[in-house]
This record gives sequence, C-alpha cells and structure tokens, in this order.
Amino acid sequence: MKKTRNHQRLHAAVFALALAGSMSVSRAQTMINPQTFDTSAGSWITWNGWGLQSPDASGTAWLYWDGTRDASNNPASGSLRYEVPFTGNSSDQIMTFGTLANRWGWDNGIKINTVGKYNILSLDLLIDPASPPTKNNDFGTFTLGLVTGAWGQVTLTNISPPLSIAGKWTHVVVPIDESLAGLDTVTGSFVKIWSGGVFTNSFMFNVDNIWLQPTPSTNPPPPPPSITLQKAIPGLNIIAAGTGQYDRQNIRDINPVFSWVGNGNTPVNYSFTAKSFPGTNNPGFEVHEYLVPVPYDPVNGIGTIGADNAPDWDQTNCVFMDLENQANSSAVWAFRWKTNSIPDGNGTYYSSPLATLTEPAGPLGTWLLSFVNDTNVTMTSPSGLTTNFVFSTDKLAGYVDSSGKALPLYYYIGGKPQQPVNQGLIAVISQVRITGLETNLDDNFLTDSTLSTNVWELEALSGASGIQLLGAGAAYWLNWTLPDAGFSLQTSPNLNPTNWVDSPLTVLTVNGERKVLVSKSDFPGSSEGYWRLIKRAFTQLQVLMPGETAAPGTPTGKTGTPSVQNVGVPFNVVVNAVDSTWHLIKLAPNDHIALTSNDPNAMLPANAPLVSGTVTLSVTAETAGSAFTVTATDADDAAKTPNTGTPTEVDP
Repeated sequence: MKKTRNHQRLHAAVFALALAGSMSVSRAQTMINPQTFDTSAGSWITWNGWGLQSPDASGTAWLYWDGTRDASNNPASGSLRYEVPFTGNSSDQIMTFGTLANRWGWDNGIKINTVGKYNILSLDLLIDPASPPTKNNDFGTFTLGLVTGAWGQVTLTNISPPLSIAGKWTHVVVPIDESLAGLDTVTGSFVKIWSGGVFTNSFMFNVDNIWLQPTPSTNPPPPPPSITLQKAIPGLNIIAAGTGQYDRQNIRDINPVFSWVGNGNTPVNYSFTAKSFPGTNNPGFEVHEYLVPVPYDPVNGIGTIGADNAPDWDQTNCVFMDLENQANSSAVWAFRWKTNSIPDGNGTYYSSPLATLTEPAGPLGTWLLSFVNDTNVTMTSPSGLTTNFVFSTDKLAGYVDSSGKALPLYYYIGGKPQQPVNQGLIAVISQVRITGLETNLDDNFLTDSTLSTNVWELEALSGASGIQLLGAGAAYWLNWTLPDAGFSLQTSPNLNPTNWVDSPLTVLTVNGERKVLVSKSDFPGSSEGYWRLIKRAFTQLQVLMPGETAAPGTPTGKTGTPSVQNVGVPFNVVVNAVDSTWHLIKLAPNDHIALTSNDPNAMLPANAPLVSGTVTLSVTAETAGSAFTVTATDADDAAKTPNTGTPTEVDP
C-alpha cells in the first residue's frame, strides 16, 4: 500500500492505436463495465495518504471529468482528466481508483469474481503533448490494477509510455494473471503513478473506456491448483502476505514506554534474533524495526499515532532499522531515520542512512542496536562485528518534547518483501529484547503458543495472514496455487475413498497461493495422513433455520427441526454456499446474499457477503403462524439456485 523505493518494472502490456466505441453509463447500483465517463468522473477519486491530493490545499482539482476529450470523439461523452502538480519531490505520487458500482468514493456494493470470467483490463490513454518529459526523457511509469474489498489492490502491470504517443489516444491492453490473489473480490480498478523525483512539472493525461474484457468461451479452463508441503518453523512468522511488494506486516508493543532518551549513561538495547530467512535466490527481503515517538500536542498534551502499519511512511519521526539478505549470502543492516519530516514520505531514509553494517555470514542470529546514551549509538551483528556513530541532537529533536523530555515511543518488529518475487515468503524471529530501561521487554517466541496480547498488537496490512506465531506443535504449511475456484481441502488417515472429510483448518490467502497451518494434532492419522483438493462447484444456496445443522451428502443437506420463534424477537439464519450434494464451498466467491420472506412484515437485513462460503443474518418475524419461511438469493450471480428454508412456527 505505501511505498519505499521506486523498484518498478515493466510488465507486458500491449499498445495499439485503436479505440472502442462509447457506451452509455447507468447510475444505478449495477456493474459499470466499461466506464466511459459520459457525463461525470463517477466514483473516481484520489486515495487519501498518497502524497498529492485532488483538490489541493488551494482547492484546485487535478482529477476531474473532461467533456472536451473523448477517445471516440463522441460529443456526448468525455474522459477522466489528470493534471497532477508534481513538485520534484521523490515521495510525490498519485493513487486514484473507481468502483464498479460507480456510486461514490468507496463502495463494495458490486463485488465480482474475475477468475475465468474476465481475462483483460483495457483502457484508452491520452498523454497531453504539453506535458514535459521526466528527467529520464520519458513519461514515467503507470501502475494499473484492480481494487478489492477492504482497500486491497491487485497490481496487474507497470507500463512506461514512450514519448511518441503524446497527443494520440492509445489503447492499452493488460492481461489478467489468474494466479494472482484477490481476483475473487474485485470492486474496481486503479491508476497509480509514483514520481520518484523524476517528474518536476505538472503531468497531464486523460483516461477513457476502462473495461474488464470477458474471457472468450473458447479459452481453455485454468489449470487445477497444485499442492506442496513446507516445513513450519516455530517462532514469530513474518509472512509477505500482501498484494504489493511494499506491504508491511508488523507487531508493535501496546504501551509506548521504550524510549532510549534521558537514560543517562545506561545503555538501552534493542535486539531481535532471526531464526529463518529467505535464501540467496530471494535477496532483498526485509526485516525491520521501527522506533516511533508519539508526537506532543501543545494543546492536549501527548497525542497519538493510532493504528499504523506503515509508520516509516506516515509519521514525521521514525528510526528505521532495515535488515536485508543479499545474493552473495551476506546481510546488510542499515540505520535509517527521519526527524520532523513530512508524513507520507520517506526519501530521507534512502538518501543518507547514518550507518550500515554488513554481516558476511548472513542474516541469521541476534542483531543488537545499543544507544550508549541519547546520541551515541552502536550496531552489533550476530558474529560480533560493530559500527559506532552519533545520532546528533538535531536529529534527536523529533523524539523529545519542548522541554527535552523523552516522548513515548513505540517499538515495531516486522517485514516486507521489497521485491515482487519475494511475495509469499517468510522470515522467522525467535526473540525480541529491550533492556536498560525501567520497563524492559523480553519475549522468547519459541516458548509462546500464541502472541501475547497484553504485550503486542498487530499492525499488519494483512492482519493474521501476515503475522503468525507458531508454537512447538507446528508441523507443516500446506500450500496450493491459485486459481482454486470451487476446490475444497479434504483429509483422510488413509487412501480409503470413503474416509475423506472436509478439513476444518483455517485457510489463509497469501500472495498468489493459499496456506493452511497443519499442527501435529491436526494429522488425520497416527502414522500417516493424506490431503487433497476436490473440486465442488458452487451451484446453490442453503438456508439453515435455528435448530437445524448442515448434513452434507444427505437428500436434504440438513438435520434437525426448526425451533419455534416469537413475533418481534430477532433470530439468526445461516446461509451457505453449497454444491449439488450440499457440501459447503469454503472458497466460494464473496457474493452478496439477499433475503426475502413470505411474511410481508418481516424485518430483513441488508444484503451481506459470503465469507468462507457462509453468512449469518438476523431476521425478525412479525406475523404469527406455522409456515414462516426465508428465501436466500445470490444477488451477484443469478445462476446460483436460491433456497427456501424449512417452514418455521412463529408464536405471538
């Protein structure tokens, strides 16, 4: 989500001077595809926190509807106009997105599964010839992709338009890789540019006819997923689980009491021990520590930084310790900082780190940062190599209040992939220690069974998918590739075909694959165990009334008798996505479920999405009788068969 360095790469995209015809746009709550910008910018807005904003501080908008330019020269249509006031700052960037519902800035009302249904994202691009080239004598790099629920992104490609296309409408065609995670929850698309300091003037361009192209019926089906086993390593597993190469996954201490400032000549030590790290084929994977002060509010006293998984980007002050593995088997540890800097930026980190320390033996072992006093610092590698430097008083200014007293300080430990090829990989931390203070911290993750919630809190972009504390009982990660639409995980103690049962284990989605943590207690047999993926097609819904339980493989798919309800008293019904034999499809798309009832006065909930193939909804009957029913319908896919629950008695 937030960026650090401009490690952009050119992916395959097709340029052709061809245009699509204009189509009208409905403003109803229906899918808008393509988005042709007939009369307005629709839902397209800027994403707060991405540097440049529209409108800017003076009220001038740089993202707006342009009725004078249309890719098909249609006077009844228009396009989306960008006039971005790049300043030359390395942190300048734009992030804009629009939703398929086209209603307002963020709307999950239309959520689709693109796997097997849409294979191309295309748009028409017009770069204004009045836009000056970048310092590199090009038009920079555009990142194009899809937006998913919960503000997620699926990057599809980076394109670098040549200077020769200026002033010409150019059709851009971007294939959709079906193995990417998140394609089952698409809510819109995005256009992003990060300046990296190469844009020094306003950059002007137009976008039109953003289109998800349906997959031709003649295309072969996607290949089935493949399964692998990976040895699980106990400790704090930092997993590159996001959809972006800069997505951070961290934990931080709950109480910000770990500042080194004002401790006299008693050294304050911050250390962590790396137990496992990606290998030399995946250099650049990052494990980091952040030391983040809570800013002083002159009106209200001590302020807050709130929840923040990217404080190195968001905050004005941060010490950033960056450990990366190298292709030559060594590891480099760098001390980076910013003091009273602008938020939403981190150029100072990479322009001049205060110190670096290279460990030839690699990243494994204990890394120690020691503040001998407020300004004298020592870094020590696992083999005992050291470097010393001064964190001068001007840099210290962001970590103290106006009287020179230490501000409260959060300690973070986490990581990020840094390179796209490192997404999905794992580093494992076995211990974190902070000593020399009145309040110290010493957490040996190898002796923990779960993350201590009275010490740590998640500040991970991917939540529990990005941070896992594995105890001694962890055995394997069971991984499989995407796409996996319709597949369910099963287990059996042997190869008897009648012994296969659905696995109850939690499925994580980590960039480009699914992961299931298998503990020793989860083994299906005492001496052997088997796992398989079986494809069950989501064909229908199932409604379970209170008192009923699912019974897959039976004629009705359920057992039990509905319990009696009362007029005016809410109760829950469960709606499941199932196949033709009533088996739950845990990996079903997050389609929205709509409820109706034969009671015209019943109080029914708003449409809600399936999560892991199921959703629980609250219903209130308002009419007494013995035949109250609820019917569930897939609001996003009319091909799924609705289901009416068992008639239920409602007493006055």
